[in-house]
Amino acid sequence: TIGITICHLEVVDDADISRFKRLGVVANFTPHWWVGGSTPWVTQGIGNKAQHMQRARSFIDAGVTVTFSSDITDIYEWKTDRANPFLGIQMGHNRLDINSDSNTEIMPPRDERVKRSDLVSGYTNNAAHQLRRTEELGSISMGKRADLIVLDRNLFDIDRYQIHNTKPVAVVIDGKLVSGRFIAEHETK
Repeated sequence: TIGITICHLEVVDDADISRFKRLGVVANFTPHWWVGGSTPWVTQGIGNKAQHMQRARSFIDAGVTVTFSSDITDIYEWKTDRANPFLGIQMGHNRLDINSDSNTEIMPPRDERVKRSDLVSGYTNNAAHQLRRTEELGSISMGKRADLIVLDRNLFDIDRYQIHNTKPVAVVIDGKLVSGRFIAEHETK
């Protein structure tokens, strides 16, 4: 089958969200754009629609396959680690830039914050679906390629403002350790 993915979904009409599901179109978002706060310059350009941008959660709730990626366009984004998926997970979960804290205004609408599990799926299982390679990639399963990373922390247990600090401690490709090492639990304490 031909896979279609639409990216840069900053503003989408509510009626079009269900069309993605019906047509099997993948919705791709770039969470490192969800910087939080009010956006008067955007409001000036598109009016009230500025209060309803980047609504990945609405797509997920509608049963649409959603993927996440980083659209790096300039040297600033490379130097500020915007391609880091852990930065994307944190920003998608909080709808705030990484330098923000609990007192910073959240990018509206607040209920569009994405669950960590949905963000991880968007970077893994759903990304494999987008590539039409679910038989070999996207999850740790018998018969699939043994391409994976081992992280220095559990993404689901850490503070929501520290996710971007997550680092891989081991990289496995085709079942072979190619970088780092496996750490026993007692070594981390």
